[in-house]
Amino acid sequence: MRHARAAMAGSSLLEVAIALLLLAGATVGVLGTQLTMRHLEVDLAMRAQAWRLADSRAELARSESASTVDWARATPDLPGARFDEATRDGHALVTVFWRRRGHGAAPRACDQWASGTRELAACVALAYSEGPLP
Repeated sequence: MRHARAAMAGSSLLEVAIALLLLAGATVGVLGTQLTMRHLEVDLAMRAQAWRLADSRAELARSESASTVDWARATPDLPGARFDEATRDGHALVTVFWRRRGHGAAPRACDQWASGTRELAACVALAYSEGPLP
């Protein structure tokens, strides 16, 4: 009787250790997921601001008015923001590039996916028709 009780006392300590190990693993998994979601939230917030700026720039070009916007001051949350504009045959394309936080330089081409990775590119491109609508 005494021998069986001693063996059971060790097994309950082992069960507690396994339970704590599982709890620690689950906690690390949840924290990793939260960190990934935070990075995606920041990237998507930058992308939304870039879309708003590209739309504003396109609307300004369509209105044919003089630009009084200081674009450097309009982009405080987009590090290293720059604008490229191209026109051809009455159509125009405005592209907003920025530097992603914690990443190297943005790819030059504004593709949906950065080259060779599954990370979103740090740019948006908006096509529009030049001049006022008929």
